[in-house]
Amino acid sequence: MTERQPFDLDACLDGIGTRPCFICRCVANAPAFFHHRVYEDAETIIFLSKYPTLQGYCLVCPCEHREDLSHDLSKTEYLHLQELVYILSRVLKNMFNAQRIYILSLGSRQAAVLLWPRPSLRPTRGQRVKNYVEEEPR
Repeated sequence: MTERQPFDLDACLDGIGTRPCFICRCVANAPAFFHHRVYEDAETIIFLSKYPTLQGYCLVCPCEHREDLSHDLSKTEYLHLQELVYILSRVLKNMFNAQRIYILSLGSRQAAVLLWPRPSLRPTRGQRVKNYVEEEPR
């Protein structure tokens, strides 16, 4: 088992517009972009975040490079992703007794990631924002 490393935001942002898409590289099985896969079919990949701030933090992404949720996906593709997000959300709630699941569409043309389901384990309102930027307390 490797030792837990904090997320290096500066390294992530350095050259973000010139590096290959990490999701495309993960789908292509590039060793430097390895992530533990939860599910994969011909259209979608679900994998655990390499830098989770909470247990169960998964990314749900199309296998083909897409940058815009509303323009780059057909209705059928979009609904397929949402169905998998729904199933994953139910699993995460049961596994981690999560109060709610946050679903985000993040990225830009330089670094696009479409869907990120995240369980929320912290009860206080002020702590919810911190779930996205801090590591989980031990």
